[in-house]
Amino acid sequence: MSESKVSLLQSWCVCSLSLTTAIALPAPQDESKYAGDESDNDDRGNEDSFDPLHVESNDPLVITLQKELKQSRKKVKEMETKTQTILKSVRDFQTQQKSLFNKYQDLRHDYKELHENMLKMLWQEMFDDGSGAGGRDSVSKRGVDGNTGRLKYDFLALKKQDAELVEEEERVGEYDIGAIIGEGQFATVKSCYSTTKEKVLAVKIIEKKKVTSLDSLKRIDNELDVLEEVAGKHPGILTLMDVLHGETYLYMFTEKLDLDLFDFYDDHPNGVTETLGRLIILGIMEGAHFIHSRNIAHRDLKPENILLRRQKGPDGTEEYDVVLCDFGLCARVEEGTLMTDFCGSPGFFAPEMFVQGEYDGKQADVWSIGCILLELLVGHDTFGECWMTAYDSEYMKRKSGFRSEIQSAVMELKELRLPSNLSDFLQDLLSDVDGKSRPTVNSLLAHDWIMESEHGRDPQIKRRLSSLDSPVLQNRTTSRTEDAFTGR
Repeated sequence: MSESKVSLLQSWCVCSLSLTTAIALPAPQDESKYAGDESDNDDRGNEDSFDPLHVESNDPLVITLQKELKQSRKKVKEMETKTQTILKSVRDFQTQQKSLFNKYQDLRHDYKELHENMLKMLWQEMFDDGSGAGGRDSVSKRGVDGNTGRLKYDFLALKKQDAELVEEEERVGEYDIGAIIGEGQFATVKSCYSTTKEKVLAVKIIEKKKVTSLDSLKRIDNELDVLEEVAGKHPGILTLMDVLHGETYLYMFTEKLDLDLFDFYDDHPNGVTETLGRLIILGIMEGAHFIHSRNIAHRDLKPENILLRRQKGPDGTEEYDVVLCDFGLCARVEEGTLMTDFCGSPGFFAPEMFVQGEYDGKQADVWSIGCILLELLVGHDTFGECWMTAYDSEYMKRKSGFRSEIQSAVMELKELRLPSNLSDFLQDLLSDVDGKSRPTVNSLLAHDWIMESEHGRDPQIKRRLSSLDSPVLQNRTTSRTEDAFTGR
């Protein structure tokens, strides 16, 4: 064959391949055109059709190009099949997505309706009109602001929502709202200013829509109930000044102190002196003694719930007023009755709460005071190393393992090389890991470490102990006075 004929045949095959591909690709729906890949009778019904695959030729080049064309058609067919499968999958996915979105919209609507009904039940339906019908022997209770409305359920102390209260970001009622002091699960604590009292206060702002269970509402009520009962009766308990109940938030206005004990650790990373530790722990014990005498257990004593007010003592030295706050987990206790609900914070809750499953609420507070004292003495970092590790979640998977770790941590406290009276006091607080024979706060107030300092009677301690209403302490003081006269 001449070169000119070969060149002509090559051009013809290339043009034919391009033409066939151009015709085939835009019309994948006409699958009959590709059936000829397996048969030579594809185009018999169409006399005008032309297919290079049906050209008879013995030329090797033509045969090679026909094979390549056949392979290309096969690949196109496979790609079209895959494309159709993918398109079908996309359509199915879009259908499922639309169905899921519709279900999500329905669920969202149902949740919103349920949530609104729950909030309405918790924050509105439980209140009566103030007539006293239903609730604690049908006797209405006067709140801190003179409110006489009663709740339909006698375990609540909240007052009815004020529909006319104007709630603004920077002002609520008579109060100008300031900067954030702290934040919690349900609430934000801010500084505020009372325009009528002309005094800076703190306000705990509880977002009502986050409180969706009776347990959560009970926690808020516990705090209100106790603070209303003891308001202004003891300097070691946070004073509740006012309560406002709006449509969106519940506002608890209290006195404002300088800092909490957790922040105090920043200035004392290696712990405090024995004298300062004694003063702070005595302040905590004063507040605990007061609520225990009224059969109330705090159950969540920890540095974040201990507030401090700086002041100068008579001799010019720095002193601290200690105030207990956050009574959301507190409970009223009865002598001889054990509690079973677990609460508190890791590092500070009494081990019998978890190990035994039942406990004395007041004795649980004593353990927490011991943990606070330990952190005061050794500093935050050392406390984490020698004590907090026992509360690790791995150990709490088994009750016996947790008890063993706590017992080991208690034994290691003897290696701290503390003064003997202080070491004895700390052991009295923390040695009983089962809570069976732990001393009371009342008896601990008369402990040698509280009564004495390294250089004799501490005037600050003496001044503060003299104001305590403690029979054990009074007997101890009288006894010591008699001993002093006897020795002369």
